Amino acid sequence: MGNLLNNYKGRTSLIFEKEVPDKRLVDILAYTLMPNHIHIVLQEIGIGGISKFMQKLFTAHAMYFNKKYDHSGTLFESKFKAKLVDNEAYFRWIFSYTHLNQVALVEPKWEEKGIISDPDTVRKFMNGYRWSSYYDYMVADRPESAILSMGKSPDFLREVNDLEEMLSVYTGGNGGKI
Repeated sequence: MGNLLNNYKGRTSLIFEKEVPDKRLVDILAYTLMPNHIHIVLQEIGIGGISKFMQKLFTAHAMYFNKKYDHSGTLFESKFKAKLVDNEAYFRWIFSYTHLNQVALVEPKWEEKGIISDPDTVRKFMNGYRWSSYYDYMVADRPESAILSMGKSPDFLREVNDLEEMLSVYTGGNGGKI
């Protein structure tokens, strides 16, 4: 990772434009990076691909973090958790859940309250939150979208999935009310 960053003088956006993986283990369909955890929706390409990918991802992140902050040791509490997505309804829910996770950063108690009190503020926040594939699906094209396999995602992901639709899927049709 250090050589990769040195090659591009720390400009990580160039990494997405110039580097091409030699063998993909997974297709990345959606993600949201949160301050203390991540959500990522993956489609396995070969047997064991998700486990290998997650091991490489967490190892690379730990190496980067440890070098940058002169730290040593583990960074993560436990192993990653994975769930099989075996039907379209669950996939729509997972896709919505992954992207709506960032809402807690601007409306921390929205799930407990059962409603988003200021949808315009949330929409503006989500449209500007760069650490989620929501940006790539809903806002604009950017170099970071190169990690997404948008062409391999189901058709409904390539259609408009606005905040209200995601809330409806996530809450079971209650329009933002849980």
